[in-house]
Amino acid sequence: MASTFGKAFSREIGKNLGKAASNLIFGDSWSTPYRRVDPSLKERREARAALDRARTEQIEADRRIQEERLRLEQVALQSEIEIKRQQQLAALDSSVQSSINTILSSRIPSDKNGLVEELRVLSARMKATRFERGKSEETKIKNKEVEVLIERFRQCLEELMFVSPDDRHIPDFGKNLVKKQTEIKRKKGLSHLGTAALIVFYIVFIGGIICFSFAEESEAVAQISFAIIAVAIAVLLVWLIVLPITIAVSRAKGQKKYSVKEELKNGTSPEEAKHIEPQKTEQIIDEEEDVFFDLNPGNRIGKTLARIWSKYRGVVDAQLLERRPIFAADGVEDAILFVGVNPSYDARDDKRFIENEDGQSLLYGSFFGRKDSPAYFMNLERFAAQCGKRYAHMNLLYARENDRDYLLKISPDFIREQLELTYETIVLLKPVAIVFFTTYCRNLIFGADRWVDPMSFFDGHYTLRGTTIPVFFSEDVNGMDARSRNAFASQIIRA
Repeated sequence: MASTFGKAFSREIGKNLGKAASNLIFGDSWSTPYRRVDPSLKERREARAALDRARTEQIEADRRIQEERLRLEQVALQSEIEIKRQQQLAALDSSVQSSINTILSSRIPSDKNGLVEELRVLSARMKATRFERGKSEETKIKNKEVEVLIERFRQCLEELMFVSPDDRHIPDFGKNLVKKQTEIKRKKGLSHLGTAALIVFYIVFIGGIICFSFAEESEAVAQISFAIIAVAIAVLLVWLIVLPITIAVSRAKGQKKYSVKEELKNGTSPEEAKHIEPQKTEQIIDEEEDVFFDLNPGNRIGKTLARIWSKYRGVVDAQLLERRPIFAADGVEDAILFVGVNPSYDARDDKRFIENEDGQSLLYGSFFGRKDSPAYFMNLERFAAQCGKRYAHMNLLYARENDRDYLLKISPDFIREQLELTYETIVLLKPVAIVFFTTYCRNLIFGADRWVDPMSFFDGHYTLRGTTIPVFFSEDVNGMDARSRNAFASQIIRA
């Protein structure tokens, strides 16, 4: 053991002496290397980590700011849409209220002839003003005018029955009143039927599902649940299939084949009926009842044109005023209105068009549904049918002139008064959409203080001032290729 200790001691002494000699001769160059810790390195790492955290936080903050900006833009857009909708509703309400005030402010005539004339005007307006199903604000506003018209019509009819109980017009006017009231009851009833069917479907279907959940416990419960679900499906089929068929059948009851001659004879004495020209009235039309209505009740358009033409004698070229103006006399329900700028001049038109009752203007009826319709109007009818609608046509102006640049320069007031008459007629017509052809039309009515405000553009179309009627400016559809027509039709359908 002593020898082992002695060997270990001598080795340790030798090792230490060797290290001391090595250090004395070579210094630290042969020593074991040690990595020294630099205090600044830790600070740099911490600073870098802090910078990374700051960048991450900035990116997150930028993301939140971007999301908030998009949210605010969406809120602003929704708010703008709602404001425009409210403005449109306000304009519609103002227009309807103005029409109602006009109806209510007029005095009910006390003489037979005045009452008959008033009832004819109200009858035309009732035909033109349709009662719509639904509970939207727009529908409620529109339906107010129908209700007021019916009430005024009823009051005038009662007065006529008191003044002249044997008047030959009373049965026809009575039919018009009953027909309109029946139409409203039918639409309200169908609306309630559809709602009730949908509610019953949900109740029964949910009941069937609840029973089905207990089907494993009893076979009888399973059979009952299947029966309940079958009833629910039957109710749904009633709502989806039977109800539309009921509506179609109900509408079909009003369809008939009639001649224009008979319509013109209606309300005319036998002696007066003899003078109706057969070549202008024997066209047979197979179309829904009440598709057409009078745009010129009481010679409204004819009287206004006669006043304008008389007023501007000496201001407008006499040769232009010698040409009797031409206007559209027939309105068509549920129609797309195509509008040109003015009728061209052809001396032969004085014989081809119908002379107005005062002899100072010419008029034309609708070609809708006629087999002898000119190709131009037939193409308009096909395009409107592509959109699921009928069509109507008129011009902005009534003066017959081929040089439109000349026409539009002769007198701004002469043009303005014609445009005012056309605007009133369009409001009476109530088209589902308006298509204005040519840049002449656009230049006449497009502007911040005109019919079509540039700021009214929304969802691919403009809106006619004071109404909710969609407005489109387009080239004539007769000049479009098939692809362009299809695209334009889709645009109108979306409106």
